[in-house]
Amino acid sequence: MAKLFLFESGSTKTNLLVQACLGDSNENKVGDIQEFILSGYNPNRESNTFLQELKLVNIEKKDQVFFYGSGLGSEKNKSELKTVFQNYFQIDIAVFDDILGSARALYNKESGVFAILGTGGVAGYYDGENVIERNGGYGYLIDDLGGGYELGKRVVSAWLNGHLPQGLQNEIEVLFQCKREVFTAKYYNTPALGYSAQGLNEIADTVKLIGAYQDDQFIQELLMNYFTEFFRRHILSLYKVNTIRELKLSGSLAEIYFDVIQNVATQVGIVIKETLRYPAHNLLKFHQQKSCVNK
Repeated sequence: MAKLFLFESGSTKTNLLVQACLGDSNENKVGDIQEFILSGYNPNRESNTFLQELKLVNIEKKDQVFFYGSGLGSEKNKSELKTVFQNYFQIDIAVFDDILGSARALYNKESGVFAILGTGGVAGYYDGENVIERNGGYGYLIDDLGGGYELGKRVVSAWLNGHLPQGLQNEIEVLFQCKREVFTAKYYNTPALGYSAQGLNEIADTVKLIGAYQDDQFIQELLMNYFTEFFRRHILSLYKVNTIRELKLSGSLAEIYFDVIQNVATQVGIVIKETLRYPAHNLLKFHQQKSCVNK
């Protein structure tokens, strides 16, 4: 029987869902979902670990494969990934960027403003078929405002300048396994940290630590300032005269710091309608409608 493979990939990890299509073309029947975690894939950075893991996935010619991922906005990058699957499995796949993936997962075929707040950040307007306007999401070197890496950089800067609560200062030292006095030299003298998943993770992981210190005034201000800047730079301009001022969010930061984000949204007159940490399951349902029924 044919299976659906849904890859939902970021720079640090890939969620893979596999589900069998059961019955004939007149029945909407599917099997249990199998879930796997692979290394991250981004065509703009080193992804050899993912490519090696991909070889071990059992994909057959009759299967249907859908791939959503970061760094896949250009036709060149999409084509290169399609070639990988063709070489490995002799199969054609459908490739989409993570921005369209988030929009589909949140709105299906309806329209509205959405934002991704994961490792990176981006906001856009989805018309029910395509993302017709977007702000941000241009990578960690240019503009990933709203994401964990950009927020992590601000946390690390505050740590290096000694502005954080002492307990948090100590936790970050443990995370980085070094004192702040030597961190900068260590980071810049290890070239791989500047562009690898490990390097991005190390900075972004500081964001997980500050969640326990949200009662601290400095942390409160840091978070409010960060998400206020994201709304003002990337979200507000997406609301036209007739656009309903509602917002749907995906990504880990949207869930972890929902209270802060909702506070910022309320201040600018926006209602948050939904948050979704992982888009993969909704995307699988999106493609079931076409693939398992209309084979």
